[in-house]
Amino acid sequence: MTFELTDEQVVDYITTEFLKIRYRKHDRGGWYSGFTYFKIYRNDESPYTPNFHHKYRRKIGNITVTIRSSNRLNNDELFRIVHNPFAFVDQHPFSH
Repeated sequence: MTFELTDEQVVDYITTEFLKIRYRKHDRGGWYSGFTYFKIYRNDESPYTPNFHHKYRRKIGNITVTIRSSNRLNNDELFRIVHNPFAFVDQHPFSH
Protein backbone atom coordinates (compact mmCIF):
# COMPACT_ATOMS: atom_id res chain seq x y z
CA MET A 1 0.00 0.00 0.00
CA THR A 2 1.39 3.40 -0.96
CA PHE A 3 0.61 6.69 0.74
CA GLU A 4 1.22 10.08 -0.77
CA LEU A 5 2.29 12.56 1.91
CA THR A 6 2.70 16.28 1.45
CA ASP A 7 5.92 17.97 2.53
CA GLU A 8 4.00 19.49 5.45
CA GLN A 9 2.85 16.06 6.67
CA VAL A 10 6.37 14.61 6.40
CA VAL A 11 7.87 17.47 8.43
CA ASP A 12 5.04 17.37 10.98
CA TYR A 13 5.70 13.69 11.66
CA ILE A 14 9.49 13.66 11.51
CA THR A 15 9.82 16.56 13.98
CA THR A 16 8.19 14.38 16.66
CA GLU A 17 10.76 11.57 16.34
CA PHE A 18 14.27 11.01 17.66
CA LEU A 19 16.57 9.86 14.89
CA LYS A 20 19.94 8.12 14.68
CA ILE A 21 22.46 7.32 12.00
CA ARG A 22 25.29 4.80 12.20
CA TYR A 23 28.79 6.05 11.51
CA ARG A 24 32.15 4.45 10.92
CA LYS A 25 35.18 6.72 10.96
CA HIS A 26 38.92 6.29 10.81
CA ASP A 27 41.23 8.00 13.24
CA ARG A 28 44.93 7.64 13.98
CA GLY A 29 44.03 4.91 16.47
CA GLY A 30 42.09 2.89 13.91
CA TRP A 31 38.46 2.44 12.96
CA TYR A 32 35.64 3.17 15.34
CA SER A 33 31.88 3.18 14.95
CA GLY A 34 28.75 4.12 16.80
CA PHE A 35 25.61 6.18 16.44
CA THR A 36 24.97 9.87 15.95
CA TYR A 37 21.65 10.95 17.42
CA PHE A 38 19.84 13.87 15.87
CA LYS A 39 16.53 15.68 15.80
CA ILE A 40 14.83 17.66 13.06
CA TYR A 41 13.08 20.92 13.95
CA ARG A 42 11.17 23.51 12.03
CA ASN A 43 13.32 26.63 11.84
CA ASP A 44 11.18 28.60 14.27
CA GLU A 45 11.40 25.93 16.99
CA SER A 46 15.07 24.98 17.07
CA PRO A 47 16.18 25.18 20.72
CA TYR A 48 19.76 24.62 21.79
CA THR A 49 20.17 21.39 23.70
CA PRO A 50 23.40 20.28 25.39
CA ASN A 51 23.36 16.90 23.62
CA PHE A 52 22.93 18.28 20.10
CA HIS A 53 25.89 20.62 19.51
CA HIS A 54 25.91 20.71 15.72
CA LYS A 55 23.34 22.58 13.66
CA TYR A 56 22.52 22.31 9.94
CA ARG A 57 19.81 23.90 7.79
CA ARG A 58 18.41 21.87 4.92
CA LYS A 59 15.21 21.57 2.90
CA ILE A 60 12.82 18.66 3.06
CA GLY A 61 10.67 19.18 0.01
CA ASN A 62 10.01 22.92 0.01
CA ILE A 63 10.21 23.35 3.81
CA THR A 64 13.44 24.51 5.43
CA VAL A 65 14.26 22.59 8.61
CA THR A 66 17.04 22.63 11.18
CA ILE A 67 18.91 19.43 11.98
CA ARG A 68 20.68 19.29 15.35
CA SER A 69 23.05 16.38 15.97
CA SER A 70 25.28 14.98 18.69
CA ASN A 71 28.23 14.52 16.28
CA ARG A 72 29.21 16.19 13.04
CA LEU A 73 27.38 15.02 9.93
CA ASN A 74 29.06 15.07 6.52
CA ASN A 75 27.30 16.10 3.31
CA ASP A 76 26.58 12.51 2.29
CA GLU A 77 24.87 11.79 5.61
CA LEU A 78 22.87 15.02 5.40
CA PHE A 79 21.78 14.16 1.85
CA ARG A 80 20.58 10.71 2.98
CA ILE A 81 18.71 12.23 5.94
CA VAL A 82 16.90 14.79 3.80
CA HIS A 83 16.19 12.26 1.04
CA ASN A 84 14.49 9.76 3.39
CA PRO A 85 14.27 10.87 7.05
CA PHE A 86 12.00 7.92 7.92
CA ALA A 87 14.92 5.51 7.47
CA PHE A 88 16.60 6.94 10.57
CA VAL A 89 13.77 6.80 13.12
CA ASP A 90 15.17 5.49 16.41
CA GLN A 91 13.14 2.46 17.43
CA HIS A 92 14.45 2.69 21.01
CA PRO A 93 14.06 6.32 22.13
CA PHE A 94 15.07 5.52 25.72
CA SER A 95 18.58 4.51 24.65
CA HIS A 96 19.75 8.15 24.56
